[in-house]
Amino acid sequence: MHAGADVVDAALKSLGLRQPGLCPTCCASTKVLGSVCRFCRESFCLAHAQAEVHGCGDAAHKAGRSAARKEVSTGAPSKAPKAQQSKARGLCL
Repeated sequence: MHAGADVVDAALKSLGLRQPGLCPTCCASTKVLGSVCRFCRESFCLAHAQAEVHGCGDAAHKAGRSAARKEVSTGAPSKAPKAQQSKARGLCL
């Protein structure tokens, strides 16, 4: 029965599809503890949840730069919680 599952996995992969509820990077279950990437909308396990780890690093970088540009041009702080804002500002100075 395990060989049949491998055939199905190979067929899905060849079609560019994946099984729902599994991390596309490592095939770990994401049903209980998973995170959806805001850039690619895929569900990843906690080990691959960061955008830079699973391949959305460029999109995350662009979004971060865009948010920083918006903050500088409008003078309005980003929507991060105040504790994170003060930490980030302390590192940048």
